[in-house]
Amino acid sequence: YPILFNTKGKLLYKGENNETIYFRNQSEYAIAEKYIGNNKTRYIFIDSIGKTKAFFDDLYSIQFHDNYIKIEKISNYNRTWGIINYKGDVIFQPIFKEITQFMYNNDEYAKLLLDDENFFYIDKELNCVNFDNKKCPIYN
Repeated sequence: YPILFNTKGKLLYKGENNETIYFRNQSEYAIAEKYIGNNKTRYIFIDSIGKTKAFFDDLYSIQFHDNYIKIEKISNYNRTWGIINYKGDVIFQPIFKEITQFMYNNDEYAKLLLDDENFFYIDKELNCVNFDNKKCPIYN
């Protein structure tokens, strides 16, 4: 059972059996993770006073990148992707077929693909940009 204390010894979070709590340098939050079955993992973002910022109980995985956390869902054997910032805010819902690394426009933009024909680009601040004749759609 993982337990999270602050530097003054105050209990912030008491975890559950088979749960893991970890930290990322970019994040302002501790992240509790527990596989709950059926291709789903629960992720809880916990701030420095023990409050929950974000709670997800239907993700398959999360992947840490320099500018964001990529979230993955599996539904009916289909994988979809979204983006959370390091504050635990959902920036893009997990509806995308693919989210690339920052490899466009001299590694300044990433591409979010809804399908093979519909996509757009984001910058490193996670804002949509008009680039390569692709306009920013209403996506969230």
